[in-house]
Amino acid sequence: MVIESRTYPKAFIRSLIMFHHNLRNTEKFFNDKRMTLEEKTVLKGWFLLRKNKLVELQEMILSMSSSQYELVESQKNLLLGITYNNLGQMNEARSCLEAVPEIVLKYPIRSLHFIAFYNLCVCYYNQKDAVKLAQAVSKMEAFSQDSARHLIMQRQCLLMNALLNEDNERAMRLIAQLDSDLDKMSESMKLGHLYDKFNFLLLQNKLKDCLDCLWQMKKIRSFNSSENYNYLKGLLELLVLDRPLYIYSQQFKMNHQLFYQLKVIQSLQSMDIKVAEIYWSKLHKLDPSTYLEHFQLKDQKSLLAYALTKFKNHLTFNREDIDQKYQEGSKEKLLFGLLTQTSHPISKEIIHQLLWKKNLMDKQDMVKLKKLVSRVRSLYKLDIKYKNGCYFLNEAKHCVA
Repeated sequence: MVIESRTYPKAFIRSLIMFHHNLRNTEKFFNDKRMTLEEKTVLKGWFLLRKNKLVELQEMILSMSSSQYELVESQKNLLLGITYNNLGQMNEARSCLEAVPEIVLKYPIRSLHFIAFYNLCVCYYNQKDAVKLAQAVSKMEAFSQDSARHLIMQRQCLLMNALLNEDNERAMRLIAQLDSDLDKMSESMKLGHLYDKFNFLLLQNKLKDCLDCLWQMKKIRSFNSSENYNYLKGLLELLVLDRPLYIYSQQFKMNHQLFYQLKVIQSLQSMDIKVAEIYWSKLHKLDPSTYLEHFQLKDQKSLLAYALTKFKNHLTFNREDIDQKYQEGSKEKLLFGLLTQTSHPISKEIIHQLLWKKNLMDKQDMVKLKKLVSRVRSLYKLDIKYKNGCYFLNEAKHCVA
């Protein structure tokens, strides 16, 4: 049971306020003898969050023993909630973040109240809870202070509200205002704004503009090595540039949900429906209200939804069917079947794996594949094109023999 034995832990509160308003002078509190070990650990957690070291932060907070000070416990919940939110664990994030305001409101420090409700806004936005988001925005505004930072954060939350309510005109005005304030933003605030701008473009199905926005986000420290970046880059390059999707499990050590999504799309891309079903069932188990039966999604304006649409024709057959159908035929006949049965570019790696039952490894394998494509082009009078590592038919000149 938490017992607040000190009525007003001034040094700890001052360290939190200074972190959010004057970062350079905050580190001196690590040598402040008035602060407990737990308080210094929480302060360290804010620095880890700023550096996007989510794994280290999560492990550190979860390993802490319960503090006798309720304000320390509230800040642990706040840090955990933000971490869970960034890792896509929305239910855990909401549980932690909703426990924060009740405690911090006992202390007459408006900036702590503002931060608590701001992060609740982000959580409700990610869960697409428009009612709760509107309530949290209203409460957050009541604690806003007259500072450029708070004004920017207010506009970010108002933009989230506009996006959820599909108020495009208001969203465009807020994005323009926030774009003009980019030089006043910290890196984390800038990244948050670009995420919101990205989501607005996604709702408009402007995927090329989304890719341009991602390149802006990449410039922000540590983002280009994050799991979110690997996820967005993989799907956008697939959708915009028709590049094959490559996935490495070590890129998604924390957010398994993103890894499962990409495995679904990669499996559909290679027409391996059984594997796609395995990973879709994992997603459905994680969140059945979002990942519905038979590759159906609640949110039809997401990158995953667009990728599923791209490969929806693959759901009618799978790689085993193709292998069995052409197992006694020539490789020329098999490649002809692949190219005429699919409406999207097929990567050279997938073609080689299907035809020769092994991965494409070297230049000799590529030469072998090119010669086969040349024979199929001549034999079946197909106008076969090659771009971004993929083969596809020029439909206008496609002639089925």
